Amino acid sequence: MSIVRAVTIAILLVMVLGLFNPANVLSQTLTLFVPMLVFLAGCAALLQQGKVTLVGWGVSLLVWAAVSVGLFFFGGLGGHNAMSFVVAVTIAGTIVGGRAAIAVGLLSIASAVIVYLLERSGGLTMTVSPLSAPNSLIAITVSILLSGWMLALSLLGMERALANERAASKERDLAHAHALRAQRLESVGRLAAGVAHDLSNMLSIVQLTADELHVRAAATPELKPLVDDLRQASDQASLLSRRMVGMSRASGSTVEELEVGAVAQNFAPLLRKLLSAETQLQLDLRTPLHVSASASAIEHVLLNLVVNARDAMPNGGPIEIIVEGRELLVRDAGVGMSAEVQSKLFTPFFTTRGKGTGLGLVNVAELAASMKATVSVHSEPGKGSTFKLAFPG
Repeated sequence: MSIVRAVTIAILLVMVLGLFNPANVLSQTLTLFVPMLVFLAGCAALLQQGKVTLVGWGVSLLVWAAVSVGLFFFGGLGGHNAMSFVVAVTIAGTIVGGRAAIAVGLLSIASAVIVYLLERSGGLTMTVSPLSAPNSLIAITVSILLSGWMLALSLLGMERALANERAASKERDLAHAHALRAQRLESVGRLAAGVAHDLSNMLSIVQLTADELHVRAAATPELKPLVDDLRQASDQASLLSRRMVGMSRASGSTVEELEVGAVAQNFAPLLRKLLSAETQLQLDLRTPLHVSASASAIEHVLLNLVVNARDAMPNGGPIEIIVEGRELLVRDAGVGMSAEVQSKLFTPFFTTRGKGTGLGLVNVAELAASMKATVSVHSEPGKGSTFKLAFPG
């Protein structure tokens, strides 16, 4: 846009200087350059709307039309007029593209053939007097200015094409990465479901054996506490195994109307089994939060976030599960995270722990999306972290 303005100002200055020249023909100046200024104003308006290709076509056809008029009225194919067709074709090719160059080239050939036939038959006569010397100088100056403007316009068009190609390439890369992530998560889910199913089968044998021992231990009071501990541990392991199967298929679980606080309350005993004595799980569930989701999906989210909070507090501390309005929060008082780490949290296989898989928070994000919720994190180094799931109203 600034280039168009500069060219327009330059043409105006040249016109003003030509008007004050005593040898100038005023009618020629106005006839030649007033339409040029109107054309430039139209180009400026189109460029402001981002229509570079349309301006390129207009410039190419203007040059071609100007040369064609010159051929008919200023000496046919003689002089520099014939070479100007080459300029028109070049402009069309660089600004608009190959098809434009072919179109303008065909028009140029047709015009040249017509002029040649008219010259051979004597039907072409000079009907307009030659330009005055000042107007000739003005024409040359304006041609140079327009050539510079058209070169800049060509570069702008190429820059836009490159930018569009880079944007398209980035979108393709993102789509490919998303597809790979989905495939990996599906594979991991299937593996987890298979392992949990096999573990559940083996635990069934353990539970049956524990039940049999419980019956036999009735006559041996000193063995009864040990057998009771065995039964409790096997029952909890079986429950955990069933939850693992449900979590691995959380996205396909039955969706129902449920209260998030109630799910968290029922799941809290199992979560506490994962924590050390120095780590306290605290619940603030005073605000009811009703959502359409599967219980296994919410449990899976809580499990991942609580385990992450536990690992962020090697010396223990409080972990809070809070329901506020339409939001579910998990807050810890751990080491916190830098902005750089936060930007990579939901990237598959990214982990700050050597023993981590880098899939926990990815699963959280996937499950949040399946519940039409958004997940975000607020953290500062040394000030803990808060993960928030915001559910739609």
